[in-house]
Amino acid sequence: MWLIKPKGTMNILNESQWFGVVRHLLSAIGGFAVYKGVVSEDEASSVIGAALSLLAVIWSVTSKDKNV
Repeated sequence: MWLIKPKGTMNILNESQWFGVVRHLLSAIGGFAVYKGVVSEDEASSVIGAALSLLAVIWSVTSKDKNV
């Protein structure tokens, strides 16, 4: 996938590490939104779960495409 390793460059993080970074960033953003009262804890949890599921599907499809 082009976000992971552009052609001719070193791979700093593998796919599972990138997914972990994204998961923690989304959790931090969700925690901040809950702190500010923008969303409830349940809403933040649902949105983060949905976003990670969608990201996992997109990542799975694009990682199998050798042209990306």
